[in-house]
Amino acid sequence: MKPSDRLYANIFLQVLSIGFLTLYLIMTSQVYPTNTLWFIVAVLLGVFGYFRRTDHTLMVTFFVIAVYGCSIIYQLYVRNHIATVGWNELIWLLCFPFFSLIGGISKRGVQSKNKGRSSLISNRKDSESYMDEPFVIAESLGFVNHDVFLRQFEEAIFMGVRNKRKLSLMIVEINQFHDFLKEYGYEQTQLFLEKVADLINDIMPEVEVKAYLEDGQFAMLLSGTERANSSIAELWLDDHFNSMLLTRPRGKGSVTAKLRHSKVDCPPHGMTCYEILEKAQQELKFSAE
Repeated sequence: MKPSDRLYANIFLQVLSIGFLTLYLIMTSQVYPTNTLWFIVAVLLGVFGYFRRTDHTLMVTFFVIAVYGCSIIYQLYVRNHIATVGWNELIWLLCFPFFSLIGGISKRGVQSKNKGRSSLISNRKDSESYMDEPFVIAESLGFVNHDVFLRQFEEAIFMGVRNKRKLSLMIVEINQFHDFLKEYGYEQTQLFLEKVADLINDIMPEVEVKAYLEDGQFAMLLSGTERANSSIAELWLDDHFNSMLLTRPRGKGSVTAKLRHSKVDCPPHGMTCYEILEKAQQELKFSAE
């Protein structure tokens, strides 16, 4: 399920739950007058769960359940208003943790998505501030930009879950890209990036979703035979890349650049495209250490 769809599903669940609880309140308020109070408490727990930490929400939920339990004991043994604990009491004992839970789920979905976006946007700003003009791969080579790739990645995850198709994210990065840019300049680096894009197309022609991200990083979504042959593709990329040479400005000779790569299998659920991309980029950092 897409992150946006998951968020909408959580909102729909909350609205539906409040609707059912409101209907139940209307039907039982005359028999159980205190249900109005417990309805307000349940809704407030959901709001509290959305804005506060999970451990705080659990503590408040346990406190509310304890208070509700004490009120039942008071009415049962002191005021003798109810003869036994029935279905009305059980419904409220389930509603309190349920509403706090769905409030927390919605918060985590929004935070996860925003965190991934803010992290990636921050990386892009740092990269763009480093260079006067961003690098762009020619459209004819089939590499989309950063934003388009994330949208396609999100859709691919959704379709992969629906069709039970395994999916992997592969990142190929030019090692010490910023040093390379300082040494060769913008024009030579732009030319070099296009050569790398050509090389990826030659070695991995079946890949349909591919992008140039930033800082010398290329990303590919792999499935089927592409995913199975990814290890061989990495070896071929290293072999051919090491033979690609560029001339330094002012004719100072040639230097061979190197590649780094990482591959992350996309879980069927539980991670957004932002989190998967961030995990793959973290693996690149670990491989450099």
